[in-house]
Amino acid sequence: MSIVSAIIIAAALYFGLSAIGEAIDNVAVGIEQFGIYLASILSEEEEVE
Repeated sequence: MSIVSAIIIAAALYFGLSAIGEAIDNVAVGIEQFGIYLASILSEEEEVE
């Protein structure tokens, strides 16, 4: 394996893992937003009672 191949593979791994990390972060933000939405619904129900 030449140095150029190693650099290309390392860059591909880096950007691939970065994309996976970004996707996981987006899922976490979605879960957080859903939790905030659910909490607002529950707090509205408490005010009605």
